[in-house]
Amino acid sequence: MNNNNNNNNNNFSITLRRLKEMHNLTNKQLASIADVAEVTIIKYLSGKRNPSREVIQKLSSYFNIPESELMNSTPDENISTILESYNNAVKSFEKIKGEIAKASFNEIPNFVNRLNEASKTVETAKETLKKILLESKPINYVPLYDNRIPAGYPNSVGTDNIADWVVTPSDYEVDFAVTIKGDSMIYAGIDDGDTVFVTSSATAEHGDMVIAATEEGEVTIKYFVQKGNQYFLMPANPDYKPIPFTDKFRIVGKVVAVLKEPRPYKVAGELNA
Repeated sequence: MNNNNNNNNNNFSITLRRLKEMHNLTNKQLASIADVAEVTIIKYLSGKRNPSREVIQKLSSYFNIPESELMNSTPDENISTILESYNNAVKSFEKIKGEIAKASFNEIPNFVNRLNEASKTVETAKETLKKILLESKPINYVPLYDNRIPAGYPNSVGTDNIADWVVTPSDYEVDFAVTIKGDSMIYAGIDDGDTVFVTSSATAEHGDMVIAATEEGEVTIKYFVQKGNQYFLMPANPDYKPIPFTDKFRIVGKVVAVLKEPRPYKVAGELNA
């Protein structure tokens, strides 16, 4: 029951934000339409409060849309609606441009005004689409560590060693990222300068690619491999030896994705030679 209420609440807030943007309304104007306090509108827009039946009826009447659309539209449906509005605005703009060529000299000023208004409509629709995309499909940022993890991670993370903040791949659960230095994992497709995205984990299973840290916080990326009763941090480069996994190391996360750094021409040329 609570999950359904939360979903309806979220859908309503997204729909209301979309309508607010499309009609260029302020919170105060929206509050007047719904006959509620402005602070209540803010709670509707943020998804922190459900609207009453009376509010839904008033909004439905004003915007001339079914009550069900207010409460049940999904983010993707909202995006489709706004995209259609944007496409229609562009078509209208192009139509006016085509009509100008056939207009008489005296009609030109009127067409110029119409063209300006149509251009504003296109820009408004584009901005609305941009906002609803960001709200419906939020971008997630995680800290990027420059080959060093704060001691104690993931239990306590400071900001001293954060080199940057990076956008995470949408298809993965990511907690942090690390810039790779060295070539010990080149045969796993990970080169010097690449960025790996990591899910926090204090444990690993045989075969997992992990980020392991020393007591000082220095990190290494290796395969976590079991041989008999012994565990090793295994490189993917025969020039490097396996590292016994002892009490000096701890697992801080599992690698789930890699952001490649473009190779210099010389390196690429050598590979193709």
